[in-house]
Parts: sequence; C-alpha cells; structure tokens
Amino acid sequence: MCGIRNVHFMGTSEDWKLLRYKTTKLKNFTVPNRDDFGSYIDGVLPIIDQFIQTYQDNVDNQFWNKVMDVEHVGRGGSGR
Repeated sequence: MCGIRNVHFMGTSEDWKLLRYKTTKLKNFTVPNRDDFGSYIDGVLPIIDQFIQTYQDNVDNQFWNKVMDVEHVGRGGSGR
C-alpha cells in the first residue's frame, strides 16, 4: 500500500493560507508563456490547497493515498 498514513501539521490555519498567498504572488516573477516556473506554481497551489483542507479536518484520502504511488514513482528512485 502506498500513501502517507499519518501527518502532523504545525502552524496555524492562517500560516497555511499565508503560504498559499505568498506562493500565488511568486507568479509575479514569471514570464507568461515562456516560463516553466509559472507552470510549477500552478501545480503547487492545488497541493497547498489540499494541505489547508487537511489542516481544517477536511481530509481527501484519495489525495493522501496518491502522495507516494509506486505506479507513478517507481521503486527506490525519483521516478525518472
């Protein structure tokens, strides 16, 4: 079985919301249509959203079960 069985979030809900806000602001440093960093930020925001939801006791078990997935990552490596 893959996934993470247990997590402990530190900080406050406001800390996590601030992290999301600051991550969104990083897009100000991207070049539209020519910057992979912007795409990276777009990929990170839904993950931070899941962290916030989990912190607020709205756990998406499907998300957490896919955090570490042998099918997509492979065994003992970075998946590359």
